[in-house]
Amino acid sequence: MNTRKRYQINSLFYVLLCLFVLLPTGQAATIHLAKGNWAETAYKQLNALISNYGRDSKNYDATNKPYAVFDFDNTTAINDVEETFQIYQIEHLYYKIEPKEMMNVLTGNIPDLDKPLKDTNRMSGEKSITVRMLATDIFDDYTFLYNHYSGMKGRMNLTEIQKTPQYQDFSCKMRYLYTVLTDTFGADVSYTWILFFFKGMTPDQIRTLAKKSVDYWMTTPFEKRIWESPAMGQAGKVTTTFKTGFTITDEMKDLYHCLIANGFDVYICSASLKEIVEAVATNPKYGLNLSRDHVIGMMLKKDDKGRFINEYDTAYPLTFAEGKVIAIKNMIAKNHHGQGPVLVGGDSDGDYNMLTEFSDMQCGLIINRLSKEHIRELCKQAVYTKGCKFVLQGRDENKGIFRASEASVTLGKTEQEKIAK
Repeated sequence: MNTRKRYQINSLFYVLLCLFVLLPTGQAATIHLAKGNWAETAYKQLNALISNYGRDSKNYDATNKPYAVFDFDNTTAINDVEETFQIYQIEHLYYKIEPKEMMNVLTGNIPDLDKPLKDTNRMSGEKSITVRMLATDIFDDYTFLYNHYSGMKGRMNLTEIQKTPQYQDFSCKMRYLYTVLTDTFGADVSYTWILFFFKGMTPDQIRTLAKKSVDYWMTTPFEKRIWESPAMGQAGKVTTTFKTGFTITDEMKDLYHCLIANGFDVYICSASLKEIVEAVATNPKYGLNLSRDHVIGMMLKKDDKGRFINEYDTAYPLTFAEGKVIAIKNMIAKNHHGQGPVLVGGDSDGDYNMLTEFSDMQCGLIINRLSKEHIRELCKQAVYTKGCKFVLQGRDENKGIFRASEASVTLGKTEQEKIAK
């Protein structure tokens, strides 16, 4: 029996157990994780947490359930649902923005349009590129596309329009600008900027597109692609890369199901747009089946017709780094008598705060992306400190699977590593 089919059977088995199998005390039997490709320490500690805090434990309180909070991109899933959505949007020209609005969208929330952008891949001696230069080029390209593509106001079909130099310039520079904004201005700029291109769409339209995007990337190999723009416009030629493929591993589906079957509440706190994550997390097709109110993400303001505008909804925190802690305290913990999560899952510095700032946390699951950032210190603790509450889970980025090890194999490589050098 193949692994995927076995996990589908296991998931059904968990539901049946939760519904029908009762102990004499009236409590549901503890359901543990299937071994799958879990690293040994992670597997043991997660199962111990389920036994110690689940509905079969002596201190379990059904009126104040223990809960887990997981990051979504590269934690629950392999790859980034919003970044792959961006590429899907670019490749299919799914925009509701008129040309006269595009420059405002492109430059919104960027503090300095003329600051040279940081790009470690550019050769010394090459001219500096600014947001203003890229935005001007993208605006000109978009105006051409808008007037000529049949999905907007023109007559050329998608295949024809993709062959034009304007499309090739637009696609590459849109992606390129996103990748350099974080290093130049910080995540609070880039993580909101990428959302602004949903302007004019309704939440339901975003959810529908997100499902199409995920279905597309789930059938695409895991690899790194390179786009190169023509030598045109103010910025000239630029090169950018992105990762393809998307999946949710059987182990993570199993963990979600097992926690819920044992009486835990499970939440997602993501730095992607809430509606994009909802489209995946709430749909049984993708194996998680959470409710919308258990998904927290980035939020955009809407106009009086319910369409997104290019402005962040400041009634909600920016859900990365310290913002994730604020979101959990304000939007989750208040429903759990002020208590923090007993289990937190993350993969990057965007999750570092929520992995370290809750005294109630009993286990911190870290998906090993061989990071060289601050979270690397937590990875070292997981590997070298006996009895540490952090556990490290390896994966193979070339295959889109977990590995039965703390060590990971990064995309395009064959050797495994536990800690980034």
